[in-house]
Amino acid sequence: KIGITCYVAHQHGDALAVSTALGPGDGVLVVSYSGSFLRQYAEEIQLVRSNGCKVAVMTSDVSVQDSMAGLECFLTLPLGETTGSKIATFYAQECIRFTLNCIYGECFSQNYRANMRRVQRYDEHKNEAYRFQG
Repeated sequence: KIGITCYVAHQHGDALAVSTALGPGDGVLVVSYSGSFLRQYAEEIQLVRSNGCKVAVMTSDVSVQDSMAGLECFLTLPLGETTGSKIATFYAQECIRFTLNCIYGECFSQNYRANMRRVQRYDEHKNEAYRFQG
């Protein structure tokens, strides 16, 4: 809706393909509650960094922070799961959702007038499509 292309890469082949296509001016947000994803995709993270991308990481595993030195942003989620409490999945999803909403809001505000026109055109097109279905 706001003229920014986003990719979600959650498979190894997807991550590698997206990583090679990114360059200066692009940004990457890597989310891994446990931190295991960060170790698994360390090569792709280094590739996008060497291509000039800005990289932010969100995880509850602070032990990976040293191996990820030099990142533009390292967001730490407090551990929400213990032996007696299994709230981590819901908790992590809410934190991730909040962070993505903040990023969207910031991107939207960067070019507010143009983005408002895009949203209005999108809504008009969507409404027109619904009229033809009825």
